[in-house]
Amino acid sequence: FYGPSGTGRELAARYMHSISERRGKPFHILDCSFFPAEALGTELFGRAGSEGLLAAAADGSVLLEEVGRLPVPVQNRLEEVLAAGATRCRVLASSSSDLPLAVRDGAFQETLLDRLARASVIMEPLSRRMEDIPVLASHFLDTICQINEIPAIGLSAEVLEVLGGYHWPGNIRELRNAMEQAAILASGTVQPEDLPARIREHVQSGALVVEATPLEPFREEKKKIVDAFEEKYLSDLLLRKRGNVTAAAEQAGMLRSALQRLLRKHRIRSSEYRGIRVGRETAGSARKLPVD
Repeated sequence: FYGPSGTGRELAARYMHSISERRGKPFHILDCSFFPAEALGTELFGRAGSEGLLAAAADGSVLLEEVGRLPVPVQNRLEEVLAAGATRCRVLASSSSDLPLAVRDGAFQETLLDRLARASVIMEPLSRRMEDIPVLASHFLDTICQINEIPAIGLSAEVLEVLGGYHWPGNIRELRNAMEQAAILASGTVQPEDLPARIREHVQSGALVVEATPLEPFREEKKKIVDAFEEKYLSDLLLRKRGNVTAAAEQAGMLRSALQRLLRKHRIRSSEYRGIRVGRETAGSARKLPVD
């Protein structure tokens, strides 16, 4: 699955798994951009006393997100395993980078790319497939309602017009997050005022897709991006672990004290996430709260 971040690569992989003969079997994800390079081999193949994802997903599927981040030695071992038919799971892969270019640069093994790319799917940005928005928005709303056991919510014609007038720089992920907010605020049918302000304001003002705003120095721009990532990651983590800081720290592979420092930095209270019933597909953005 090739495409920019947020275009629904994981969603497409899950759908492929769900309609295959492997449905009902495990579906595991290894985000190769998240783990340190030295840990990826262990995550994938396991070690003495613990099994890796390839074994854990027996008869199921494993999605390697950002597969281009795999170190070359891990690529070689994966190629050997796949060539020998030594795993019972199906290996899927996604990438936002140019893997053929990585092959030319010696950063990715051509034999592994040939094996993974026997069937490729190009995931275009949402702005290039606006006709998909009504279907995707309805799907996300239905999923959110089912997971949280709330009555079904519909989309008004006015909302569909607003959604169709926005440029979606965050792609499908941004649409999903917008539907999460709408599900919280809506009463029966989603109205324009239930959508995030940035979407309404952009459509109302007729803003250009690329705005001529000056860039700040590199350090400041990088800090903004890192802060946004940390807030989103912490929120998703706490939602999945329902506010359990110890379990969240274990999932993140970091010390509990380090996680607590990050929560304080972003003014996020773990207590606000306890008891929230939200699944992986509906994890939202961080909620910043005053520090006690």
